[in-house]
Amino acid sequence: MPSDSVPPSYAPYQPYPPYSPFPPPEPTTNVLAIVGFITSFFVGLAGIICGHIALSQIRRTGEKGRGLALAATIIGYAQVGLVFLWIAAVFIIAVLSGVGYAVRSVGSEAPAAPNAGCSTVVSAAQAFSTSLTSLESSNWKDSPADAKAKLIDEWSTFDGQVSSIEDPAISDAINTADDDLNGLNTALVDYEAAAPGQGDAAAVGSAFTKAEDGLRALASSCQ
Repeated sequence: MPSDSVPPSYAPYQPYPPYSPFPPPEPTTNVLAIVGFITSFFVGLAGIICGHIALSQIRRTGEKGRGLALAATIIGYAQVGLVFLWIAAVFIIAVLSGVGYAVRSVGSEAPAAPNAGCSTVVSAAQAFSTSLTSLESSNWKDSPADAKAKLIDEWSTFDGQVSSIEDPAISDAINTADDDLNGLNTALVDYEAAAPGQGDAAAVGSAFTKAEDGLRALASSCQ
């Protein structure tokens, strides 16, 4: 063997990395995070509870799902806030509606003015009473037929003026006055039908007084 031959070179030893038969397992997604995210769309309170529990578990175990848990809590709080806002709005609307209904009820139930139409009644009654006083002081005994005709004419005018009155109390007073006027008319008819000098003038005079008093009472009841 020649002495000047070069010995073969060898590459340095490279150790192999340690062999691992199984790869490390991937972290799982937290179940409560998934459940909380889904339920937060329907029941906000459930999403809040599940989301907070899931965040606590994820910090302890290192599981995935932190984003889902945060979303569950955010959506849950939003759901609960909307529910409270809706309840508050319904309550306010109910209160305002109740107040409005009460105000409308008070306004609709307010009684009509008791003296509605009284000015017409007072004016008509006073005018009729004055006419009766003038008729009584005239010479009605000599011409009872004319006195009766004038009474009927004035009576018709009076009834035409007060016929539109609808107040029950005033209507009753008008009917009472009409009864007194009917009594005066009957007294004049009887006086006219009696033989000359036999008529009951006192009865006619009393009927005049009663009719005039009834008209004055009607006017006073409306004042």
